[in-house]
Amino acid sequence: MSVSLGEIETMSAKEIRARLGTILMQPDGFKDLYEQGVVQHLIPELADLENYHQNLEYHPEGTVYNHYCEAFNTYCDNPERTEMGAWALLFHDFAKTIVAEWRETEHHHTFHRHEKVGGEIFAEKYRDTPIFFTTEEADTLHWVIRQHTNFYRVARHQKSLAIAHHPEFALLCEVTKADCMRTNWEFHDERKGYFAALREAFPL
Repeated sequence: MSVSLGEIETMSAKEIRARLGTILMQPDGFKDLYEQGVVQHLIPELADLENYHQNLEYHPEGTVYNHYCEAFNTYCDNPERTEMGAWALLFHDFAKTIVAEWRETEHHHTFHRHEKVGGEIFAEKYRDTPIFFTTEEADTLHWVIRQHTNFYRVARHQKSLAIAHHPEFALLCEVTKADCMRTNWEFHDERKGYFAALREAFPL
């Protein structure tokens, strides 16, 4: 199942949401939509991902495009994957192209604060168009965009506790596990355990 750019141009925001949500949940769905130019048309920040090079020490897959393909492959291997997981994964790194800075000596880009800038851009441009999201869904996507890097590194007690008790913590885990691309699941499980221990020690 796929969709052409011409078809997208005739669809409403709700029709785009329904059609693309189904496609993104299928193996190679992201890749097909990207090759058709649909992803870039709807979310221009996701254009030319092949030209953004990550630090190979942390991202041996290379470009941001390769990262997205591998992350969606991992996501699609999850039998409990959700449609909201697909949308959150689509937006999780979309601001990398905006904040990218080339490091000539290291031959890769840096993407500092992409989660913060991504949250700001999502709030300004993507809450209800060109893809339809309810207010609650938009709030959720905004939160996951902002917190997906904090899942790995946050240490402050209050901030950690807020993440651990957030009602969309399971969705955050769905996205971050896909983001790991099977390469660092042990660390991912350690972080899940960290938040689980906080919930147990400090229940609401």
